[in-house]
Amino acid sequence: MLAGPTCARTLAEHGADVLRIGTDLLPNNETQIIETGHGKRSTVLDLTAAGGIEQLRSLARTADVFSQGYRPGSLAARGFGVEDLAKLRPGIVYVTLSAFSDVGPWSHRRGFDTLVQSVSGICDDYVVDGQPRLLPVSVLDYITGYLSAFGVMAALGRRARDGGSYHVRISLAQASWWLTHLQRIDPAQVAKAPRDLTPERIAELSIESQTPFGRLTHLGPIAQLSETPGRWELPTVPLNHDTPEWLKTTQ
Repeated sequence: MLAGPTCARTLAEHGADVLRIGTDLLPNNETQIIETGHGKRSTVLDLTAAGGIEQLRSLARTADVFSQGYRPGSLAARGFGVEDLAKLRPGIVYVTLSAFSDVGPWSHRRGFDTLVQSVSGICDDYVVDGQPRLLPVSVLDYITGYLSAFGVMAALGRRARDGGSYHVRISLAQASWWLTHLQRIDPAQVAKAPRDLTPERIAELSIESQTPFGRLTHLGPIAQLSETPGRWELPTVPLNHDTPEWLKTTQ
């Protein structure tokens, strides 16, 4: 819902031609589409039909990156596993996002942020009045998405030097392990911090975009780069807004 789209949104922030491919056969959360859609185009393909499968294969033949967050094995069963695409498009960077990794007894289970927070013990770390409590944001989703984008950039750099195809694998459960093993901030220091950002600070971090949903005020790119500052060249769009084709020519 958020991790995979955040990965692709981050790549779009740094100049990638991103095409979100979804389905209209299942419910979609419009708020999440708006939040994660900056810089992307969006289309719908039916992978239960031969035509939809062939369209996706055609797109993959000239793609640099293929990012997917389906349950492990789901797309491979339709011919879009990492080995299939590395053969179809040598040099591709294939991203696999999962809930519980691609190995182990839970590897084929579905999952999402709050579920992984519950089973990983995060909820027990934030007990209030004896009751387990979720974190106030989907932190595992966003961390997983940003780490995925980092993995893609590292793989593209290695491909430029050494050639080859690459598989970037990341899971919400491993992001949870990494997060919970970071050094904790002193509670006294946390108590001194303001509870919320001021309206002035939020305004500094925000930008406005004219979109098919109307004019949006939202957070802008956060990473500050002197030579290639982050930007989104396209506004966020509805689910089936664009044709299934690339705008930019791959090298």
